[in-house]
Amino acid sequence: MFESQKNNQITPPLYFNDADEQALFIQGWDQQYEQISMGKFSGRLQELWLGDIQFILEGCSQSVHQIGASWHDSRCFILPIQQEGVSFFRNQVVDIDTPMTLNPNEIMDYRTCSNNLTIGIAIPNQIMDALSCLEECENLNDFFCLHPHLHANTAQFNELKSLLIHLFSHATAHAELPSSVNEHFILDEIFCLLFSSFSIYENTLAKKIYSHKKIVNHVKELILEDPSIPPSMTEICKEVGVSQKVLQHCFHEIMGTSPAQYLKAVRLNRVRRDLKKADHRIESVQDIACKWGFWHASNFTSNYKTMFGELPSETLIH
Repeated sequence: MFESQKNNQITPPLYFNDADEQALFIQGWDQQYEQISMGKFSGRLQELWLGDIQFILEGCSQSVHQIGASWHDSRCFILPIQQEGVSFFRNQVVDIDTPMTLNPNEIMDYRTCSNNLTIGIAIPNQIMDALSCLEECENLNDFFCLHPHLHANTAQFNELKSLLIHLFSHATAHAELPSSVNEHFILDEIFCLLFSSFSIYENTLAKKIYSHKKIVNHVKELILEDPSIPPSMTEICKEVGVSQKVLQHCFHEIMGTSPAQYLKAVRLNRVRRDLKKADHRIESVQDIACKWGFWHASNFTSNYKTMFGELPSETLIH
């Protein structure tokens, strides 16, 4: 486990207007966020620690593609609290009643929907091993690795989410967390609800979704090979070996948007990342935009402002 302050603690709520910046503030995680839907981003983040267990309350106003990993040798559970529409987690379609789990040391691939609020729970492996007694299995981590697609027992799942929301609200309002004695009982209640919330189901769509996700990932690799000359839809279809109709279906299912809009969103996010790192005395907006294939200055400026709610020149200066 990474070095952290292991006493019970809660951070003050943090608020963001940049998705990539929000990703940097989750303790111990290594992530990168790309905004997919258009409009000014607003996000919130708060962490709560009970011993070695990390709880993360996170909200995003826009659809965001989250890629990264939790801290070493930890299993993560993600609980949807609020969302508009469906999200997509690895090979799983996620609605408000779908819990998610990320295996230890695996890469997270999570496309949120708009107005999304979640609570994440990161648990060290050694604690997961000790909790195996709560279920009829020898090793909980092995169990979840073999059964990654989860579905909620609604009553227990809603009770768990209500308990965690109350825990965050109480700790924030009173600036205090449970004593070590109360911590033991609270964690016991959380763990019992957490593991009783899950029922395993065989996802008949998993193989089809996996193949669609491979197509999406292949397309993303193509546009990043030479970002200054993004491939046309015809070139993409030829390279991937699917029709435009199939490509449209894959992207709408996995990313919630069209291929063209997604490709533009990826490139705009890369421009934004470069603008934030650039020295405005040396590099210009036009230079960075051209690097990512935006040759028409006025169209680029309009697209950028629509996507992020500010002018590219404002990003560069700030």
